[in-house]
Amino acid sequence: MKRCLGVIDVAQQFGVSRDTVLSWIESEELEAVNAAPAGSTRRFYRISHEALAEFQRTRRTRRQAVPVRMADVHQFF
Repeated sequence: MKRCLGVIDVAQQFGVSRDTVLSWIESEELEAVNAAPAGSTRRFYRISHEALAEFQRTRRTRRQAVPVRMADVHQFF
């Protein structure tokens, strides 16, 4: 069985902060399971390798889908 990843693991892999990964989880962009004990107020998210792969595919597709118009670029400068 593959070991799941923690928030810090994902943050290091993407070169972002822990808070960024938590925001991805809270916005449901990145699927995670809260593995904290019942009744705990502490969050202990675990991310499967499959969920991380799907997140990467989704982000890559979304980034490619945003067209840049040359008129906008010229107007900026």
